[in-house]
Amino acid sequence: MNPFIKKFSDEFTEEHRTIRDMLLDLITHIIQTDRQACMEQLNELAIITGPHFRYEEESLYPILTRFYGDGYINKLFTDHDMAIGRAFAIDRVFKEEFDKKEKRTEAINHVRGLLPHVSDCQGLIMFAEKFNDDEIEQVIDTKTRVLKENYHLIDWATNIRERRYCRF
Repeated sequence: MNPFIKKFSDEFTEEHRTIRDMLLDLITHIIQTDRQACMEQLNELAIITGPHFRYEEESLYPILTRFYGDGYINKLFTDHDMAIGRAFAIDRVFKEEFDKKEKRTEAINHVRGLLPHVSDCQGLIMFAEKFNDDEIEQVIDTKTRVLKENYHLIDWATNIRERRYCRF
């Protein structure tokens, strides 16, 4: 395997593990009714997912179109639209309605709604093994650039990203 693909694959997998664990921790914090921990965890999650979603959308997904076609890639973009909307909805609960049990349950359901995309997206790495050198270089260059720019998910979604996100 190309060493650049191996390195990217390892990093991509670690990013998804981190996101998975942070989402599960967020559920725990909500159950424990620890508002401060919830807000901190959501912020940390947004710091990680902003650049992650961005490089997926700007380079990884377009390359994967040759394997999956436009339909499935559009589904992945829509998953991000929904994930961003869920992040806004969760944030709203934490800031405005955390004292209401039914709203915390709603927040947990939004977090759980994010988990399938983590595992679905992780499976995409199998196809990165089929990327040619130019494609893997494009993904790595995009990832390097967006990590340097380092937009928080909410900032990126509202100021940089051109797609609309879902509203809950």
